[in-house]
Amino acid sequence: MMEKKPLFPYELIRPVVFGLLFSFGTILVGEVAGLAFSRYSAKIKESYKAEVKSHKRDVFLQEKEIKKTISKTWLYTKRFHYHAMGLGAISLVIILALMVTWVSASIKKALSLGLGVGALLIPSGWFLTALKASYMGADAAKKSLEALILFCVGLHTLSIAAVFVIYILWIIYKDEIPDSFNFLK
Repeated sequence: MMEKKPLFPYELIRPVVFGLLFSFGTILVGEVAGLAFSRYSAKIKESYKAEVKSHKRDVFLQEKEIKKTISKTWLYTKRFHYHAMGLGAISLVIILALMVTWVSASIKKALSLGLGVGALLIPSGWFLTALKASYMGADAAKKSLEALILFCVGLHTLSIAAVFVIYILWIIYKDEIPDSFNFLK
């Protein structure tokens, strides 16, 4: 009797599974947000408008600033959807490319988590900014989350750069890695 081989070598996916889950989750969240935003955009905008107007005396001094803030909150909300869809998909593809390289499982796990978590947190930063802008003002909301967003962007960008370097090395040294790069194995 012939032994059945699995269709997919699961040892390849095991180190990157959480990064893949975060990436797929980000795409799913972005898709659901897009559907909700398209279906309930008028209600969302009205709720932002009501929130901004309820803080009129505390934060907003001029009617012009109120209109700008309402416009910005909706813009930040849409950026949440756009970034979730784009970064989720980009991270997914990069993780799949990383999966087949010869780097160690621990490096694959760390980089795939950096990609997946970064892909989820960067869009979330836009959504938090939209929520905070309605009672703080657009500029103050962006500044209040700047450190968090910069950290997330840095994590994601460094993970992409590391995978890029690894992939170039993998293309050059596909079969045999030089001793100087053994730390990657």
